[in-house]
Amino acid sequence: MSVSSSMRVAFVIIILSFGLPFVFLFFLFEYLGIAEYVFPTLLPIIGFTFLLLIVIFGLVFGAIRWSTGKIGTVYSQQYSTYTTPKQKRYYLVPVQCPHCDREIELGRAEWRDNRTMICSRCFTDIQIQRS
Repeated sequence: MSVSSSMRVAFVIIILSFGLPFVFLFFLFEYLGIAEYVFPTLLPIIGFTFLLLIVIFGLVFGAIRWSTGKIGTVYSQQYSTYTTPKQKRYYLVPVQCPHCDREIELGRAEWRDNRTMICSRCFTDIQIQRS
């Protein structure tokens, strides 16, 4: 499981852990007739706690990505050789995009110039080394 997919799972868990009890409390307080007294006090507390948890999870997952070298580095990239059909030049193309960590599909990628390719997923420029 990659960091980005585990990050999505963590955010879904946070949203469900806050969303479902909040909906339950909403219906309970409406049933008891005290919602107009409780929610003005409860909403800022729940909102701040939710925001704080998202910031903490973002920092933790950012630290994990930074420690594994996946932020702004291409050191652990694997390269494949790609030959352009027209010029018969050989290029070292990364197997994964250094920005979104998705597999690069050479058939769908667009070339900006001879040394720059555009990722088909995140649309960022990828500098290509000529071999």
